[in-house]
Amino acid sequence: WQGSGHYDTRHLLPREADLRARYARVLTLLHSEAALGPQGRFYDLMYANPDGPCFDGFRTYVWLRQHGRELLLLAAHFADEARDRTEVRIPAHAFSFWQIPQLPAATATDLLTGETLALPLKPDTPLVFSLPARGGRIWKFTLPETGE
Repeated sequence: WQGSGHYDTRHLLPREADLRARYARVLTLLHSEAALGPQGRFYDLMYANPDGPCFDGFRTYVWLRQHGRELLLLAAHFADEARDRTEVRIPAHAFSFWQIPQLPAATATDLLTGETLALPLKPDTPLVFSLPARGGRIWKFTLPETGE
């Protein structure tokens, strides 16, 4: 797919083109989303989400990234099968540590697909969403300014 110093995507198989498009999207997000950059803060959510019927702790990894009013919930799913229902909990410690406001229904946008959902931002309350096979989600919340 490379010739004469140029890349020609016309010769890629459909699965190769899909993988290339996904990587390009992730690399673009690394440059456009401050929470994913070096100034973003990290919070591991695995300890608050034990393996069970609504969370596959062996094949799914979840964490938060935050910068300013931007909060990202990331989920990487390494299984060959999609999950129609995954429940992720954000522990109370994350809310107090990062001073995240509690919201009964916050709009979240998946930066990988553009899908939007209303998800609760409350300690230990499950955020429910699907996960694609061998894929993931990057849910972006824009938090209200202090005093809103």
